Amino acid sequence: MKEAVKRSPDKHVVHVGDLFYFKVCSDDLSQLMNEWFFIVDELMDNRVLIDALYPCDEIALYDVMVDLKLLFRHDVFLKDVYILKAIKTGLDSVLERNINPSYEDMVQMLIEQLVIEAKRMVLKYALKEVDKACFVYLKSFDFHLLYHLNRYVYGFIIENDFSERDERFAKMTNIKLMKKNASMMFHKDVHIQSLKQLEIYAPVVDMRNLEELKRIGYKGIVWHTAYLLLMKGLMISKREVEQILEEMVSVFGDQMIYIMTPRFNDDDQMMLDPKLKTQVERFSFLHHAIKPWLYGVVKVIQKVKPHVTFIVSHINSKLDLPYWHKELDLLDALLFNGNHTYGMTIETESALQYCEDFSDMHTAIFFLDELALEYEEDLTTHHTQFLYEDLKHAHYIYRVKQPKNQMLFGKVLSHKRSLKRFINMGFRAFMMPYEDLCSISSVLRHWEETRGIYAKKNST
Repeated sequence: MKEAVKRSPDKHVVHVGDLFYFKVCSDDLSQLMNEWFFIVDELMDNRVLIDALYPCDEIALYDVMVDLKLLFRHDVFLKDVYILKAIKTGLDSVLERNINPSYEDMVQMLIEQLVIEAKRMVLKYALKEVDKACFVYLKSFDFHLLYHLNRYVYGFIIENDFSERDERFAKMTNIKLMKKNASMMFHKDVHIQSLKQLEIYAPVVDMRNLEELKRIGYKGIVWHTAYLLLMKGLMISKREVEQILEEMVSVFGDQMIYIMTPRFNDDDQMMLDPKLKTQVERFSFLHHAIKPWLYGVVKVIQKVKPHVTFIVSHINSKLDLPYWHKELDLLDALLFNGNHTYGMTIETESALQYCEDFSDMHTAIFFLDELALEYEEDLTTHHTQFLYEDLKHAHYIYRVKQPKNQMLFGKVLSHKRSLKRFINMGFRAFMMPYEDLCSISSVLRHWEETRGIYAKKNST
């Protein structure tokens, strides 16, 4: 292991390099073998997952999984090895065997998931001695590495290019992605406990940094569950969901907890079922890829009874409401006597312009980036024609005629000028990742500190 993790003179960087060529000494194989066995056993024991892979020959599929489990007994692991490359070679050899075409794609899906798990396992192993904030140097990045990431990792320095999607996933988990030659910058510690009139909520994906987010002064959290499901890969377990939500309730139980129902689109697709979309007639809480999440959430809410608000995505118009009411009735039945309310995202032009149709929703979260795309307008300028006016109208409706919690979310909030404009329009609640908060916290504090000062001066 000592030769596997090379540290640069800068104590904040851990060089891992190419995960596929991560060298492991034979003395350390036993720990990795145990983790490998656990991962494969968990997949084999996942009844929901096996059912989801129908139609396949279950006995033959089981035999393939046994072959995967036996990979570590191959001679290639008896000496020093490039562990992930060896795993990949072994997986390919399993796939080349006599596999029934009717379930070849499903076996390939399992193998893809095992490669993801192996990458995470290798990264975890590389960082096992890290006990201070660090950057990790990698040749290439995979957003699946963010799942259950070591809590000391502040960010990644990536040699190859990474996608906008990778950057988005990293930002939602409060991780910085930087190119190889970028300057490394640490933000000063930011606190917003002094804010009384403005409310800032943290988007969260898992248990990472919950205590820190509360210490900073966030008024609550918004759990973006789709990011968790997508980062896991094939299928999350009910037990994992329970652990995550219980920790969220433990830390933020006395504050607001919003739970975004899973939202999928063409950019964010489930590995198990790419056709699953958060649209009418294409989404169900009882879908096999959603069930473990649903039952995990239900169990925690029934047990602890926290106050939570479920936020439903992609409601375009009142024509969608009957379908979503049916889905929410199912949720109500499962949560019986639960202390929960419902809200929605507003991310389409029709939903914004006909906002009065959603009178029974308790909360509205405006997704500004999606709205800007719909309107084909740039919210960072003052040359927008319609979007700002429609936002003003919706804010009035939800403040006066149909009072409900309102919140804004989007990259545009990191622009100081735009944020000031939204505050002056009357919005008081914002969802911001920590990185954005660092760049605009001065705007928030200045607005509150100067609130009412000019009126007082003019009256003297």
